Amino acid sequence: MSPLSREINEAGEKLGARLTAGEEALRRIGKRRAQSIRNNTKRSLWQELFRVLFITLCILVDGLLPFEFVVKERTPIGFALTAASLAVLVASQILAYSRIWGKNGCWRIKA
Repeated sequence: MSPLSREINEAGEKLGARLTAGEEALRRIGKRRAQSIRNNTKRSLWQELFRVLFITLCILVDGLLPFEFVVKERTPIGFALTAASLAVLVASQILAYSRIWGKNGCWRIKA
């Protein structure tokens, strides 16, 4: 065997060993990452469900409650009460959403 072919064989063996070690490291990281994703997904699904439910209820309340003022009183006072109640409701709902799912909220999305 020539010296050149011997060097090529040795380099191939070193490369094979490095690839095998790299593949093993990727498998270990992959297993840990997959377990982490599984753990986070269970909690995130409930958080997402409650978030969607909260937003849905907010839309219902914002649509129906001010509408009651318009139906009961068809005067400018009824329209003023509608606008005021809508402003207060939206502001309080934004504040509640921010405290729960916002940047410093208890159920914030952790990247």
